[in-house]
Amino acid sequence: MFALILKQNNKIKDVQAQMFPVAPAFEWVECPENCKLEWDYDPENGFSEPQKEETQQQLIKRFRALIKNHLSAVATEKEYYNEADIVSYVTSSIAAWKAQAQAFIAWRDQVWVYARQEILKIINGQRTTPSEAEFINELPQITWP
Repeated sequence: MFALILKQNNKIKDVQAQMFPVAPAFEWVECPENCKLEWDYDPENGFSEPQKEETQQQLIKRFRALIKNHLSAVATEKEYYNEADIVSYVTSSIAAWKAQAQAFIAWRDQVWVYARQEILKIINGQRTTPSEAEFINELPQITWP
């Protein structure tokens, strides 16, 4: 099988068993049987299905879940079960637990303010989408009492 590649964007525009003459903007490349129209072609890595762009809603949902998981992970550092558990200690009669809850809540607010600003930048094309690990590393760090 042969894939007809549009050189401008390296997309498959046709798949045929036999090559035929084409305009200079195209080239034929041998391809596997399963190649499909609009797949990507990279001369070094071969053929691949096009990457589907993440919608704004998907991006927001993914980063919200990432942040919620991070918040709970930080809460477990102090042996709380999760974010909700540590926050429930804000009215504790134990001064140390109350202080930890207050510090966590203040930090959580900083995290969400930062995250929302950065997600808006991503959506508005003002920055590229970082990896999840990069984004977590950008977040404000908690200071425990």
